[in-house]
Amino acid sequence: MCNKKAAGIASVITGVVLVIVGIIVGLVLPNTVQKAIEEEVCVNNQESPGYKRWEGPIEITTKVYIWNITNRDDFLNKKEKPKLKEIGPYIYSTKSKKVGVKFESGKVTSTSFDQAKFNKTLTKKECPKCNENDKVTILNSAYLVLMQRFGSAKDFSTALIPYALRIWISTLNYQNMGNQNSTYLQMGQENSSLEAAFGSSAGKTFSQIEMRGLYEALMDTSKFGPFLNPSLLKKCTDISMPYISIECGLVINLGILANNSQNVSSSVMNIIHDILCPNNGSCFNATYNNSLLVAGFVKHALPNFVMKYLEGQNYGLTTSRDQSDISLGYVMSNLKLPPSGSGIPVPGIVTSHASESQAKTTKKNTTFYTCESSMEKRFSYAAIGGETNVYPKASKERLKVHGYYTQFPGQESLKPCTTTYSKLSPSYQIFLPQLLLAIPLTYKKDARVHGIPTHKYMLGDNALKVNNVTVFTRGIFDVSRLFRGPLYVSLPGFFHADKSLHKELNLPSPQQNKHSSFLKIEPISGTAIQLKLRIQMNGVITSESLLESFQGHNVSYEKKFIPIWWTETSAGIDEETAKEFNSKVFGSLKLACSLLIAFPLIGGILVVIGIVFIVIAVKNRAHIAMA
Repeated sequence: MCNKKAAGIASVITGVVLVIVGIIVGLVLPNTVQKAIEEEVCVNNQESPGYKRWEGPIEITTKVYIWNITNRDDFLNKKEKPKLKEIGPYIYSTKSKKVGVKFESGKVTSTSFDQAKFNKTLTKKECPKCNENDKVTILNSAYLVLMQRFGSAKDFSTALIPYALRIWISTLNYQNMGNQNSTYLQMGQENSSLEAAFGSSAGKTFSQIEMRGLYEALMDTSKFGPFLNPSLLKKCTDISMPYISIECGLVINLGILANNSQNVSSSVMNIIHDILCPNNGSCFNATYNNSLLVAGFVKHALPNFVMKYLEGQNYGLTTSRDQSDISLGYVMSNLKLPPSGSGIPVPGIVTSHASESQAKTTKKNTTFYTCESSMEKRFSYAAIGGETNVYPKASKERLKVHGYYTQFPGQESLKPCTTTYSKLSPSYQIFLPQLLLAIPLTYKKDARVHGIPTHKYMLGDNALKVNNVTVFTRGIFDVSRLFRGPLYVSLPGFFHADKSLHKELNLPSPQQNKHSSFLKIEPISGTAIQLKLRIQMNGVITSESLLESFQGHNVSYEKKFIPIWWTETSAGIDEETAKEFNSKVFGSLKLACSLLIAFPLIGGILVVIGIVFIVIAVKNRAHIAMA
């Protein structure tokens, strides 16, 4: 009897302990898991457990699709609309690592050091006929930006006259075995067949001394005009306050002469003479009539010569070059303009740095709020390149750098028997630093990635409605201020845009599975474990992009969006990492659930058994006492 009672008491105590332990472990273990996850995603300093994962490198895959112009000549010369053919994908694999990391006041600043390589294996799987150096023809975004930078094709072709002439005359001197006198003599012949010969343009013959005086002035930027000095150029061209000076250069003073031919001041004529006739060995006879001939030469013939030079160097309205140049970038080496004087770099579609130092000097850094900031700010963008605002004329909401990228707020507490959680927000603002643009992604549905429950967020059509701030045409984001040229971003194939845009160019109807953008967020950690960002770059030919008198162009497809290329950038968790995540997170939660259920259940059974033993022992003792 004593043994039964003792056993019963022991059973009750054990059962109670198991119930308590089960409840405690079942409730504490999820909090331990949640704390471990937070330590992994909260990178507050270089000693944080998740720092190495955050720093990288990470693997990013970019698929490049080119909108190849198949009727280049007819498009440029016969007023035809461009015929576009999508080719690709050309696939690039990028390793991206954060460098120049600095933690300060609840923020972390870093720069991405990206190294991209053409992935021949993946490319051949998706596009067997695609090769890294395939020749493609596209609308030249670099040309469009250059024309706007200078104000117009007219302004550009005028400003570039000294540079184009220097290259051309240097070539002629080489052909004449260094005999400059022979070169200048050819330039002054009335029947000269040379492209930029003044003699043939003026319809009369000039001496080599006169041509030396003229062309040396035309090739000397300090004498030609202040076209790369905005403040002086503005002063020299201010009609309300005329500024007549030799520092305004030859072209502007020739313009004053041509526009005021009936009442030209002697000071203007003297300036023109001083520029064109600096000494007896280099002296153009700057009579009134001769000066008017030079004015017409500079206004019409030479800008055409410059545009023809641009076309000849493959820098014109369209460009035909290797796909790798378009994807990784190239240098317009024969267009040496200040301040570098070493050619104009054209960025590629895919960013790739030669070194960490290049990344730090050429790419803007990004600043994020860390977990030491408030719950509302953590993981979101704080600044780009040290600036917290993007555009000077936008509304306060769109002016500010804001939004997330791949890390979002996660669950603040976990439940032991729950592996799926409701979405924390119906939408998120995603900030794209390369476009200085925040776009809203809206919850679409629950989805699984390698067995991990996620919430799928997509860029919906509501995000591309006209808002008169960043979207002025449905489906088109205006990024012209960022690129300083008529360039615009959309989803590929004009997905979610006005249907007339793809119909106008006879493009296939865009499809959601190929042309939409989305990310999938694991709700416990708040990490986007799968991302596909699809972007299309479009250009617009404006009247300022074309030189009206240029005989090499007869383009009519103006003020309409022309696709240039589109990309699909993807990153995500692999199957092996997904298994590890499942094991650590969901395995621990399942264990907590098991303990929460099993220990109290077993404990409860032991308590019941113990009570039964105690009751039996007490009854037996009562029977003995009665006997």
